[in-house]
Amino acid sequence: MTTDRTLRVVGILLTLSLLLPLAAAMSASSGYQDWWLSPRGWRILLDTACFSLLASAVATVGGYMVGRSGIGWSALACVPLAIPSSLLGSSWIVAMGRTGPLGDWITVFDWPVASAAVGLRYVGIAAMIFAAQRIGPGPAAKVFRVRHTWWWFGIKPALGPAAAAMAATFILVSADHIMPSMFLIHTYGTQVLIQYNALQDLPGAAALATPMLLPAVLAIGVVVFAMRPWLTIDSNDPSPKSFWPAALVMLLAVGVPITAIVWRVESPTSLIKVFGEMHPEIVRTGLLTAICAPICVVIGWLLAESWLRDWRRRRWSWVPLILVNLAAPSSMLALGLIDLSSRWPVRLLRDGDGPLMAAYVARFVPVVVLMLFIAGLRRPQLPDTVAKLFNVPVLTRIKNIHWPTRRVELTAALILTGLLIATELEASLLLAPPGTSTVGVRLYTLIHTAPDTQVSAAAVVVLLLLIPWIVPLALLARRRRA
Repeated sequence: MTTDRTLRVVGILLTLSLLLPLAAAMSASSGYQDWWLSPRGWRILLDTACFSLLASAVATVGGYMVGRSGIGWSALACVPLAIPSSLLGSSWIVAMGRTGPLGDWITVFDWPVASAAVGLRYVGIAAMIFAAQRIGPGPAAKVFRVRHTWWWFGIKPALGPAAAAMAATFILVSADHIMPSMFLIHTYGTQVLIQYNALQDLPGAAALATPMLLPAVLAIGVVVFAMRPWLTIDSNDPSPKSFWPAALVMLLAVGVPITAIVWRVESPTSLIKVFGEMHPEIVRTGLLTAICAPICVVIGWLLAESWLRDWRRRRWSWVPLILVNLAAPSSMLALGLIDLSSRWPVRLLRDGDGPLMAAYVARFVPVVVLMLFIAGLRRPQLPDTVAKLFNVPVLTRIKNIHWPTRRVELTAALILTGLLIATELEASLLLAPPGTSTVGVRLYTLIHTAPDTQVSAAAVVVLLLLIPWIVPLALLARRRRA
């Protein structure tokens, strides 16, 4: 009972602490009430929601096609997530810009095409959701003749994962303003950065960003409701016919942007030169990732365990509130930390990496919490219950029961969080101390100041550093599914 109370108190305190930046941003928001009372404000909000819905629909359909082919293809579809959004947008402009091979008929600056390009960046997230739930007919469909098999073994089992995939990708797309702005699509995220960076208006920027929290919070509710623990006891191997649609989606989502990036690299020697120039940013990004990723996993583990305990006891839990940080754009969390850094005692840390690391933790802990909570719903509780009945010490339970059953999930969460931190851009742009930079910020700067060949070489260097981490992530996901 004491352990249960301690874990519950720790969960409440950590949740409130992680929500503090968002609360600070919302409390600092002032002015621009007329903006949201005018047709112009609601037009931008509606355009953002429509753009995100179309992009999430593309990601969901593509994710279904890839996810049916297995967890390996789904992990490969996550490669675009390892590319900073600014660089990915630049590669799509090269491939489908006005000077591209199809520039006379269709370009990425067309609204539907831009939405599809953004949706393809997040197709891997949707594919992982579908692949993890074993979508498709299993051995039962081969043994028994069932009426309307297409519905009972095809569409109906995919409805829950599809709703979760569409809601999850909607959240991610609505928080991504870099690629839409590069495609000349005006969203609320672009206006927020203009308000803060160009006009230095923190209250106005926070006020502009706050209303977008509502549709994102509704999407989180859909994810939590739809992601149920679908337990299966039979195998569901991918059908050979499913590989061709998956290959087509992968060709668009991964092949087109990477080909555009590699095509502009002059020679292998340019890669070595760019690696030497980017070495300080690579080292600093690696250091920030090595520090923040384990912190995110430890905090996320504690919060997920607290949420699981409350969920099994049918009690109200404070932990799901942390998912609001996932819905909020990174720029809004950064604005809240900027406001907090002007107050004591946080201002003692504002000249270092403290605010930036806090933004990483506040942004990506919800990812770990959601991931470990869903995994925990499937975990059997009998071994831990028996150990408690026989008064097995806590450390012994952690060593012999908790760690063996959770190490795969924790390792996967560590790798995924590290990839997200390494490619994060918005918070890094706002919170990086003067004279310092990260890999994402360096690439964002090069896109606007350097020749295309140098930008492409830098992109290939980043891909060579990040993509190998997706391979163990795929192996861990496959092991977890087995």
